[in-house]
Amino acid sequence: MLMLVAVGFLLYKAGYERFLGPTNPGNPHENEPVEAGDPDKGDMGGQPEVPDEDLTEEQLALFRPNELGKIPIIMYHAIGDTEGEWQRSRDNFRADLQRFYDLGYSLIPLNDYLRGQISAPAGRAPLILTFDDATAGQFNMIQSETDGEWIPDPDSAVGMLLEFERSHPEFGHAATFFIDFPAPFGDSKRVEENLTFLIENGMEIGNHTYNHKNLQSASTDVVVQEIGSLANKVRELCEYETLSLALPYGGYPKTDDGLASGEWEGQPYTNLGVLLVGAEPAPSPYSSKFSPLAIPRIRGSQEELDKWLGNFERYPETRFVSDGQASTVTIREGEQDKLDPSRIEGLKVVTYDLSPTSK
Repeated sequence: MLMLVAVGFLLYKAGYERFLGPTNPGNPHENEPVEAGDPDKGDMGGQPEVPDEDLTEEQLALFRPNELGKIPIIMYHAIGDTEGEWQRSRDNFRADLQRFYDLGYSLIPLNDYLRGQISAPAGRAPLILTFDDATAGQFNMIQSETDGEWIPDPDSAVGMLLEFERSHPEFGHAATFFIDFPAPFGDSKRVEENLTFLIENGMEIGNHTYNHKNLQSASTDVVVQEIGSLANKVRELCEYETLSLALPYGGYPKTDDGLASGEWEGQPYTNLGVLLVGAEPAPSPYSSKFSPLAIPRIRGSQEELDKWLGNFERYPETRFVSDGQASTVTIREGEQDKLDPSRIEGLKVVTYDLSPTSK
C-alpha cells in the first residue's frame, strides 16, 4: 500500500549544521519530458512533464524513484587528442556523454548535491561531472571565424557539453571546474572572462587550492592560506563564492581543520563538501552515510567507468533515481531509518511500496 509520510526536522547530528548551505533561491533544472524506457535503468524518455506536486501512484510505478541510492561523481583531468593515465581523449569523452545519456543519467550541479536540492528529471539518475586542474582541454575560448566573437572551443570539454545538450536537452550541461592559479585553463590573460563565462552559463567553479598544493603534510595555517587565497581571488574577479574543494593529489591533511570553513586576509570561505580522488560512487546526500568532508568520486577512465556504470546496470536498485522535485525525498517503504535527519530538514519524505501485493 502506498504511503506518504511527511518528515520534519528531528535532530541535528553534531557538527553537521555547518555544512548545510542556504537555500538556493532559483533552481536552473526544470522537469523535462522523457520517453518510455526501462524504469530500472532510469531511461524514462518522452513521458509527460511532472507537475510540482506529489507523484501519482502511476508515476511512482513508472519512474521508481530511489533517492537513497548512490550518485556517480566523475573525476576528469586533462582532455586531449589521445588517451592517457590522467587524460581522456576527446573521442572517448564524447562517447562518455552519449553513454551517460543512454543509461538514463542527467547532469546536476555539484552544489545542488551538497545542499540536498536534487531535481533531475523524474525517472532519470543524477550524475555530476568534475574537472580538476583547469587545463586548456577542459575549457578554451577561441574567436569565431565568422564574427570574431569569443566562443568555447568546440573540441574542449565545455564546447562538447554545450553541443551535446543542444540535441539532448534533458541531459543538461552542469559541471564543476576545480581551478588553481596563476593561469586557469592555461590562459593568464583571460582569467576573469573565462571564469565569468562558465558561471553565467550555469557551470561551477570549485577550489583546488591556489598553488595546487598537496595538503597531506601541510599545517592548518597552510591549509587555510591555500584554500582562502583561491576563494578570495575568485571572489575578487567574479564576485563568486567557491563552495567545494577537491584535494590536489588526494592529499588529506592530518586534521580537517580549515577544510569546511576558515578565514584568510579578513575574508571567510566555506566548503559545503570536500572531494577525494577517485574511489566509488557517492552516497545520497540524504543518507546517514553522507560525509561532507570525504566525498568519493569515480575516475573518468575506461576501466573505472566500465566498472561502476556496469555495477549500476547489474544492480539498478543501488542507483539514485530522481522524483523530479527538489522539495521531496522519495524512498522505498521501510528505508526511513537510512535517512540522516539533519539532511532532510524542510523536505517532505515520501515512501512507497511497489511489491506485487501492493494496490
